[in-house]
Amino acid sequence: MYANSLNFKNISILDVCNIPVGDVLIITSTSRQTNRVRNYIIEQIKQVKKTKELYKILPLNSWITETFDKLFFYSSNSVHECVFNHVCEQIIWDKVIKREESENYLVNYDQAASLAMKAKKLIIDMKLRIPNEFTNDEYERFSLWKKRYYKELRKLKAIDFDGVYDHVLEAFKNNKIVSPKYLIVFGFIEFSPRLIALLNSFLKNKTSVRLLSLSSRTVDNNYINTVCECSSFQQEWEQASLWIIEQISYKPKGVYAIIVPQLELKMPLVQRMAERYLNKYLLPFGFNISSSRSCLDWPIIDAAISWLKVVSSLSFYGYCDVVVLGKALLSGYVVDDIRLFARYSSVDLVLRSKYKKQIKLKEILEELGQCNLSQDLLVSVSRFGRELLSIDCWVSRIRLVLNDLAFPGERMLDSSAYQSLEAFEELFGDFLLLTTVFGKVTSVEVVKLFSDFVKKIFFQPKDNVLSRLEILDIEDSYGGSWDAVWVLGMNEDVFPFPPNQNPFVPSSILRSSNISRFTPEGQLFFSQKIYKSIIEGSAKIIFSYSVILDSQKSSLSSLISQNYYLMDVVNYKKRINKVDIEFINDEKGPVLDTENINKNTSVNILELQSRNPLWSFVRYRLGACRLKSYNDSDDYNSKRGILIHYTLEKFWSLAKDKSFLEKTSSVDLDILLNQCISEIYQNELIFYGEALCKLEMERTFYLLKKMLSIDILRKDFEVISTESEFVWEYKKLFLKIRVDRIDLLSNKKIAVIDYKTGKTIFSPEKDWNRERPVNLQVPFYSLVCKSYFDLDISSLIMIFLNSKEITIKGISDVDVGLSNIYVMHKFDDNQLWKSFILNLHKKILLIAEEYVNGEAYNKFSSPEDSMFCDVMPFLRLGLDEL
Repeated sequence: MYANSLNFKNISILDVCNIPVGDVLIITSTSRQTNRVRNYIIEQIKQVKKTKELYKILPLNSWITETFDKLFFYSSNSVHECVFNHVCEQIIWDKVIKREESENYLVNYDQAASLAMKAKKLIIDMKLRIPNEFTNDEYERFSLWKKRYYKELRKLKAIDFDGVYDHVLEAFKNNKIVSPKYLIVFGFIEFSPRLIALLNSFLKNKTSVRLLSLSSRTVDNNYINTVCECSSFQQEWEQASLWIIEQISYKPKGVYAIIVPQLELKMPLVQRMAERYLNKYLLPFGFNISSSRSCLDWPIIDAAISWLKVVSSLSFYGYCDVVVLGKALLSGYVVDDIRLFARYSSVDLVLRSKYKKQIKLKEILEELGQCNLSQDLLVSVSRFGRELLSIDCWVSRIRLVLNDLAFPGERMLDSSAYQSLEAFEELFGDFLLLTTVFGKVTSVEVVKLFSDFVKKIFFQPKDNVLSRLEILDIEDSYGGSWDAVWVLGMNEDVFPFPPNQNPFVPSSILRSSNISRFTPEGQLFFSQKIYKSIIEGSAKIIFSYSVILDSQKSSLSSLISQNYYLMDVVNYKKRINKVDIEFINDEKGPVLDTENINKNTSVNILELQSRNPLWSFVRYRLGACRLKSYNDSDDYNSKRGILIHYTLEKFWSLAKDKSFLEKTSSVDLDILLNQCISEIYQNELIFYGEALCKLEMERTFYLLKKMLSIDILRKDFEVISTESEFVWEYKKLFLKIRVDRIDLLSNKKIAVIDYKTGKTIFSPEKDWNRERPVNLQVPFYSLVCKSYFDLDISSLIMIFLNSKEITIKGISDVDVGLSNIYVMHKFDDNQLWKSFILNLHKKILLIAEEYVNGEAYNKFSSPEDSMFCDVMPFLRLGLDEL
């Protein structure tokens, strides 16, 4: 049921402010609406310039909980020992479902608990009755879970919010609640049967119920049905920002909004966009975002949880995860986190390169050295132990551990951080409610439970009262009033809202009951109510949408009248004042004049120099690169590649040539191959465990057997080198290479072969014939081998050994019996093989000369060359497009 269908009279803010404070209770739908009403009342009070006590304004849920607490406090025969909030309730659902569905491994317990909780609330709110003939399997499972859920609540002597709501309604019937003279209701788009029952209870107690109506705005004729068609969501933000900033400059004391449908789903993106386009223009007033975030998304709380994970793991296991320790060190919020940030950061770099998955306490202390954090860690680890304790005991120890670590550190906390810290303190009290739920647990278990608990709690700092702009979800906009509004994301796929789905409530019941959020018709009507409210509450309003949404073409919402005016898109770059920047042509670094730089480095120097000279300079002359991920030293795919190389080296050291393959029976070849694999894997992979070793040995056997079946079809060859190392010198540049395999062919020339175990984008006829060739590994090997063996090059071959397929690519001057090898006359009819090789080698030497001379101009020859660049922020390309 909607507000306009109820028989309650409207009341304005001005009329509310004329009523004595003690006679009024204002109930809103959400915390956001509570803040809105409070701000409007404060503004109204300011106008009369009188000191006045603020009215009692609460969200509905908060008022119900507060009223129950009062009843509970004065009651002497209550059977409930604790009241569970929505997070505790979800944890109970999760526990019950895990117990009932322990053998069903396909159930997402967290999602199932959330849906079950919402289904229960929907059935109670809407007072649904579900006859047997309308039930289905999902509802039957839900009914079973619900019985177990209530049984668990009785066992714990606890009550959830729905139970609290029912107690308040019952208290009204028994005249145990003193009602105010006026009840003001605001922000409710629709009224459920249970809410109507509550309002009727007020009416029976002689309370006058009114619907708060904010003053409607007269729409500016220049902004009637105005639409901005944008190419992307980012462009929508550009246009909205320019327009809103312009409106604020006209009327600095006005009230403004940017409205975004499904704000919570887009929250990280919206936060970045708002900070990018609005922050510097709205200082010092800033903006308010009406979307709460998980407590774990706030840095100070996330840091506390990270340190608790480190300490509990060190105490219980004697080691902790490297990833968690690195995150904790970088986040700080502990002793000397500002003064010793450089040291903590350097320790994190060591963790990334030196340690694998875990690190012991002794190793941590060695890396930290003599500092306060080392001593504090020792003390905090000693507080935790391996014993089993109840949650209330662990909470006391958790507080002591955080105190030992000097949490929250020495930095100055801004308003958001300080409010986050206060919210974190309150979480401990709520967490204590779970003491009877989980019994006695270990330190690791309690920290895991606390982390999950904190993640489910959402928090939003208080609004900046000076701000004139709010960014809010479209549902939170209901009932608002602004001088100017820009509504983003008005795509047909987004608004009107698509119907909600809950598998635990039969769809036939939802349709027959015409519940608004769960049927297409209901959602359309619901969306129309919000749309109408925005129109009535805005003096100026612009709607925008993206023609491309999630890589698909999209259209304007059907709610907007087809007789709309399409405004022009403003060029954001031209409107924003640019600062002239002085440019210095600094494309040449110092000449490489010492062999100590890049000594024994790989051919990758030349590869990067060919793709972008500055990339090579930054990477190898400055030593800069992307920060390594944790556990890079334990990259299993890299280890697998090395082991395949070693196995092939061992096999060809015994097999020697093609004739060996032809003379040896397939059974004997299999035996020899298995022996080589077994020897290598016993030496290199045994620490991965017996089961994994066995699987990898089988995989390698079938992969290399398939490779040998290709080799045996080749023209005659002799393997004259495997995994040989060479050092190439050019002026002050020394490159160390390891050539996988070199074959001597029947024409007395050599074939240079390289194995790859990953996937790559590679086209030899294209990559090696460019003015600046790329994928230089095999061509460079051929340059080195030609001078070392004093033999001409016949073939350049790359073999990609992948479990799904074996791919061979390369070029040759003769047919070597391999598919996908481009023979020279196919490659270029007008160019002889010899001149091709000479030109290729000449290009490589020119690239080496560039590097030695310090050439470092910033240009990619082809867009594809930047695909795997790990220093793109340093190169700062494409700034003109920003």
